Amino acid sequence: MDIISTNWILWPILIFSNFINRWDYKGTAFMIQPFVQWKYRITENMDFTAGIHNQYYSGSNSISIAEPRLGWKYRMRKAQSVFAGAGMHSQLQPLYTYTYHLRDSAGNHLAPHNKNMDFTRSVHTGAGYEKSFAKNLNLRTEVYYQYLYNVPVTQTPSSFSLINMGSGFQRFFPDTLENTGTGYNYGLELTLQKFFSKSFYFMFSGTIYDSKYRGSDKVLRNTSYNGLYVTNLLAGKDFQINPKATISLGMKVTYAGGKRYGYVDLTKTAAANE
Repeated sequence: MDIISTNWILWPILIFSNFINRWDYKGTAFMIQPFVQWKYRITENMDFTAGIHNQYYSGSNSISIAEPRLGWKYRMRKAQSVFAGAGMHSQLQPLYTYTYHLRDSAGNHLAPHNKNMDFTRSVHTGAGYEKSFAKNLNLRTEVYYQYLYNVPVTQTPSSFSLINMGSGFQRFFPDTLENTGTGYNYGLELTLQKFFSKSFYFMFSGTIYDSKYRGSDKVLRNTSYNGLYVTNLLAGKDFQINPKATISLGMKVTYAGGKRYGYVDLTKTAAANE
């Protein structure tokens, strides 16, 4: 028993002693996002919204000036409406990608090699139709298109793109990146929703879409998110047992396209100890 107990004590110590300090950075940065928005009611049934958004990140001195945002909605008879919108957007990269640093042959930390990486930028457009069939039943459908550019990719031609990061839980440590990648998303969404009334509710939504990107090798590929379709059903009901007790039951069902994956190079994986 003494030998077994000792093994259990030493085992985590041996494992933890293999940890190395891969990344160590201390610094300060801030982001400012001023914006102006204006809404104008053209008629009793028509609204127009316009805005300008600005964004600045001090860590890389990235700035996006005067990104326009536009929206329009027209309400028709029989509880119907149509709407459309468009806008330019900028997205900050994961913070540690700006401050990660490589090591030289002696093991010393080099200066962060992606410190000046710019925002990913995109243009969003969409239009849709909405109708209320009853007091608590609503149908909404929308078509959209998004074009992404200025996406960080490797300087050496490859399939890597920061556009795919975030689809899983892995943490990556990229080589030197440049903002020359592109991508696009487009799709059609439909949502049928019954708000809570008469002790129950439900919501059904379905989407068909496509999602592509180009890395620094300029080859068009599916993004990691390109499952092609997603459907969701959410429902719930309350059962009154007595004046002081209620039982609530709910369910959610999702059916979606599979996740994209690539083939693993076992030899290089073992050599990199990853």
